Amino acid sequence: MSSSAAATAAPEKPDGPSYRAIRAQYAGKDIIYPAYFPKGPQLHDQIKLGDPLTKDNAFLARRLWQGPDTDLGNAWKAHTDRPYERAQDDILDMHVLAHNVYEHLMSNPFLPLSREAALANWNIEGLNVTYDGVQGLDGLRQNIFVNGLNVQTPEAWTIQTLKAELVARGLPVAGHKAQLQERLLNFELDRKIGLMSQSDLGHWGINREKTPVISPARNTALSALDMYTAAVNLSPYNPTYWTSRAYCHYMQGFFDLAIGDAYRAQLLCEVLTTALKRNQRPGLYTRVWDAIQMHLMAGCTDENIPSEVRRMRGPNGVNYFIPTLRNAIHNIISLSLVAMNCWDDFLAHMEEHRNRVLSHRDAEIPNQRQIAVMPIIEDMKSRRLKPSADNPPLYGHEWIRGCVSGEARYPYEQTDVNREAAPFIAALNRNVFTFSRDAALAARPCEVRPAVHSDGTSNGLGVFAVDNIAAGTVIYDEEPVIRGNLTPNLLDQGHNITSSVWPHCDNCGLQIPQDQVAHFTRNWEFIKNPEMDTELQHPLPCPCSSQINTVKTCIRHDGLPAPFFCAGNQLKNRGSADSCLTIATRLFAFPEFKDIEWRWLHDAMRANITTHEGQDYFESHHEKQGTVLSLLLKSVLEITLHRRQQDPNLLAHEINELLMLESGADANETWSRSWFPFTMSGNIRVPFDILSALGVDIFRDLSFDTWVLQIVLRKLHINAVPWDLERQSNHEMFTANDGLKEAPPAKAQEDMKKETNDFNFLLPSLRNLYLFPGLSLFNHTCRQSENATWGFDSTVPNRVVVYATQNIAANDEIRIPYLNLGFPGAADGTELREAVRLFGKNCSCVQCVPLAGAGAGPGPGPGPGFGFGAGGGPGAGAGGGFGAGAGPVAGAGAGFGAGIKPGVGGALGGGGDGAASDIPGGDGSAIMEISSESQDKEMGEAEERKSEDVNMEEA
Repeated sequence: MSSSAAATAAPEKPDGPSYRAIRAQYAGKDIIYPAYFPKGPQLHDQIKLGDPLTKDNAFLARRLWQGPDTDLGNAWKAHTDRPYERAQDDILDMHVLAHNVYEHLMSNPFLPLSREAALANWNIEGLNVTYDGVQGLDGLRQNIFVNGLNVQTPEAWTIQTLKAELVARGLPVAGHKAQLQERLLNFELDRKIGLMSQSDLGHWGINREKTPVISPARNTALSALDMYTAAVNLSPYNPTYWTSRAYCHYMQGFFDLAIGDAYRAQLLCEVLTTALKRNQRPGLYTRVWDAIQMHLMAGCTDENIPSEVRRMRGPNGVNYFIPTLRNAIHNIISLSLVAMNCWDDFLAHMEEHRNRVLSHRDAEIPNQRQIAVMPIIEDMKSRRLKPSADNPPLYGHEWIRGCVSGEARYPYEQTDVNREAAPFIAALNRNVFTFSRDAALAARPCEVRPAVHSDGTSNGLGVFAVDNIAAGTVIYDEEPVIRGNLTPNLLDQGHNITSSVWPHCDNCGLQIPQDQVAHFTRNWEFIKNPEMDTELQHPLPCPCSSQINTVKTCIRHDGLPAPFFCAGNQLKNRGSADSCLTIATRLFAFPEFKDIEWRWLHDAMRANITTHEGQDYFESHHEKQGTVLSLLLKSVLEITLHRRQQDPNLLAHEINELLMLESGADANETWSRSWFPFTMSGNIRVPFDILSALGVDIFRDLSFDTWVLQIVLRKLHINAVPWDLERQSNHEMFTANDGLKEAPPAKAQEDMKKETNDFNFLLPSLRNLYLFPGLSLFNHTCRQSENATWGFDSTVPNRVVVYATQNIAANDEIRIPYLNLGFPGAADGTELREAVRLFGKNCSCVQCVPLAGAGAGPGPGPGPGFGFGAGGGPGAGAGGGFGAGAGPVAGAGAGFGAGIKPGVGGALGGGGDGAASDIPGGDGSAIMEISSESQDKEMGEAEERKSEDVNMEEA
């Protein structure tokens, strides 16, 4: 059977006995029912824990939490129609950590409110008050010391010593002595208890003060969320504060943020309650225990010992108080999943909850909630199994996703990034569209400018022609600055695979020659462990030796490394060009992360394999978990951590590659009508696992808070472009292999191995996702309205090229098409629905703006579909959807080589290096600028490579 035939037959799956029959007939050879959620990394001591909690910080954290928690208690006590009240004989002191959260939640426990209704209740109940400091802050101000001197002691300081300290901190020195002293004091207070410092974006023309977003010591109008966040910052291992903040997010309609906080609270509770979790991370158990214990004892004296402290001194210690916390956490997560239509995640979460022994109230309400939503769940299951014009078939990564609105900005999301400001646009033009890499073109064929609709309203940014551009002219080319290359799992016994799965260079995308793969296979043990090679069977020096010692990212099931890199351009070009490995280690494969094992992350995105009695079986496929962006997210987080060596306050969504892309904070509110996909694994569990694997303490480091991760994922979702080889041609938008993928039963797999050994229907649909920030600045249009399109480069397979399809006059906007979308205006609105499905919003081209309605909503079932292609909407789309990139100049799927435009196909040589950005203080790699002096040399090197490298069309 051919691979295409296998893909077509995939939805029916091979006939075979039922799971129970296999179990009875082949005892021990069936597949154990796999866990619903993907496995995370094996953590031990990779993460540096915070310092032990001090008594002062514990006292201050409790006071910060106590104010809004008391107001929450007053609010639920005012409710007279509470359907489920706590039993009269209940022991109240066991509930003190989450008493007010849980009781308030029980006032309306069955189904979530809409965001609008939740905010209305928030205001009606008087929970929108602000707080003017707390007890303990005044004492803190009196105990700030610098070099052993109290900052508030006037006689201890001179003007000269104050100025020296201020200069060392980068602060202004103007003013008299008292002002200098106050400035130093405020800085030290912010450093001690302030949180969420801001990125330095001066190189983008954005000037920010060196003050944190939240400053409890100086701000006299703290919101409830500020108070909870400050408490978390002071005592990060206390699940009490995470739970209260989660409920605060829930009540304000930020359901994704509520889950992020509740999940972290759940992890901390599991450290206390689950023996398997207790000793995984040395020191974490005592941190959590101490945080709760010091919270209960804050302000306690020998004359006034609360009943909960007496109970804590019993045999179970702080564990007496955990059940109520867990009940609150479960309900917050459960209600938030329902609010976002995450039905599969909801059912999986409910299954975990059923394993606990609970009181009637604690068990009955979640059960009634599930009963209430089951008709919706059944309707959702029916509709996704029976696609129609109104219900397009779902990709595997869309199968269980819910959706979250992009209408509201996150509470701590900054709004000072104005992409339409002149300094910002100047930085873009200086570093992205400086000139084309085709020597025949003018120095600057295009530039970024503000774009407007026909009615004069803002359409974000667009790319405009500087001079007249002739049809067929290459306008722009770019290599990805962020890559996500997923390695499929292969059976040890081997199976027939498509050529696109054969290893490719992780930098330039060229197929690795078979002899090099054979070399790896033959010498793999010696490459990993050179000391074993006593007979020198593996020659040294060898390019692969340095490769495996430099990058350790994932080991495939068949034992080979992933990723591969080209054997070395330095050999082909006599040392005149960097190798792909050298480029990779400079741009994205940073040495500080080389020892991290990422196989678990690849497993979270692909078919997993289990081995029994020497035989391999596919057991589960995690593509449906919506983790398709996880490798891109990993790269973003690595870049962020790497660049924090220069800017310690850099936030992940404000690295250069992402800052230049559209966001919800744009002036034209570009996300206000967008809906973004959400799954528990793709948006919460796996992102936090990635951070943990990178050594980030997800409890202590609020610079990687949930809202930061969600903004990154939204930008990636809008702008990521699929780059799988088979999609680089006239390819159908959806094939039989793109839907839900499930492993057949074990006996059926054994029969398949004997008959065809073809498991291509289990390959992930999207194995290569790339981010092209420059391409993302081109706005889209529907077919027959574009004046340019884009295609693929056959010499450097991961390069995208934009070229004119007609003559473009100077000052005209350059628009590329939504490929695979027809002319809009069909009676059934299919094209508009497909634009929403791909890009999360209606098409905004001149043909569609009059037709665009109010945007897509979640609806009663699974919500809007989300695919990938290129971006969407004003000022931000990256070009095209699946199968895009053909074009009238190059021919379907041919890409660009020297035969189309001399030198265009290889302007960058070995995989696209690019010089550092010339933005002062910039990243140095993200926004690439190529010097004209190096252009001719690189073009020549590319031609030399072309005769040796594997052409993309042949691959």
